[in-house]
Amino acid sequence: AKLAVRDLPNACTTGIDGGVTVSATARAAAAAGITVMATGGIGGVHRGSSTADVSADLWEMTGTPIAIVCSGPKAILDVPATIEWLESHSVPIYGYKTDTLPAFYTAKSEINVPEMSGVDQLAEVIKMTFGALGMRSSVLIAVPVPQSDDVDLSAHIEEAIRQADAEAITGKQMTPWILAKIAELSNGRSVASNVALLKNNARIAARLACALHGNERPRMGFYA
Repeated sequence: AKLAVRDLPNACTTGIDGGVTVSATARAAAAAGITVMATGGIGGVHRGSSTADVSADLWEMTGTPIAIVCSGPKAILDVPATIEWLESHSVPIYGYKTDTLPAFYTAKSEINVPEMSGVDQLAEVIKMTFGALGMRSSVLIAVPVPQSDDVDLSAHIEEAIRQADAEAITGKQMTPWILAKIAELSNGRSVASNVALLKNNARIAARLACALHGNERPRMGFYA
């Protein structure tokens, strides 16, 4: 099962298994005093939806102080609407060595973001965000997919979404169904790109955590 933040109390008390979403990961990590996490792409506003119909990932970012290293919103989403939602809810977004938002499978989009020169500058910004300014939102750090795994899958994405609509795939089944269809249509190139960006994001997140804390043991809890 897929576990969002709303599912954590039941999962923790009953012992059920599941794969955690960004919202659940962020909440659990922040509760444990972890200040940096990595993922592939965040959830957001689905194509054709109103901006009131958004992923729990976005709502969690408005109140959980953690740095989220990712490669932008998942490519199957309405990316401009997702970024607009985050901006309107005061969630900071920075590009890692880029001034344009990564588009998940591809390194660039037409959306501009403030560029950070590296982990040291990011660490200073995050310390200011959570420390002196006392902001309680997450900080989104957008890292481009490695150049060797940058692939334009826009045609496959559009076709997968079209087929999902034709087969009336909805709810929690929609995202995994579409991603599986994209993998099929791209002969596995989407999966290879996804794995590459995940590994790269984890590497950047680890470097950022070291820049923030060094050998310091983080204090536990949301407001430690």
